[in-house]
Amino acid sequence: MTSISRSGRPHPQASHHPDITYERADIFRPEDYAHHLVGSAGIIYTIGTLLEGDYKTSDGRIDADKMFDLLRQVQMGNPLKLDPANPRSYNRLNRDGGMNLEHPRCLEGWGKLIVFFD
Repeated sequence: MTSISRSGRPHPQASHHPDITYERADIFRPEDYAHHLVGSAGIIYTIGTLLEGDYKTSDGRIDADKMFDLLRQVQMGNPLKLDPANPRSYNRLNRDGGMNLEHPRCLEGWGKLIVFFD
């Protein structure tokens, strides 16, 4: 089993299983991860975001100051409102990221079963 994420590491709070390999890739660059899909029976897609904005550090931890700023902003409007200036928006990650699995490089050599968790 291979886990592909922005950090390429297990979540700091999760236990590491010896049968899982961790790889770093960007969901919006299929050429970076397509070769990891070859020979797979399927994909479990769990990428998503709950709030607009960048509130995590590069290692996946929550930056408390950024999170509190976002929560303050929620009081002023819809937290899922699309922000075109933010490339990690709700729609971009939850919808468009999964659609990248239809990229020709991603369609070669695997079982094409996708389980999507939202």
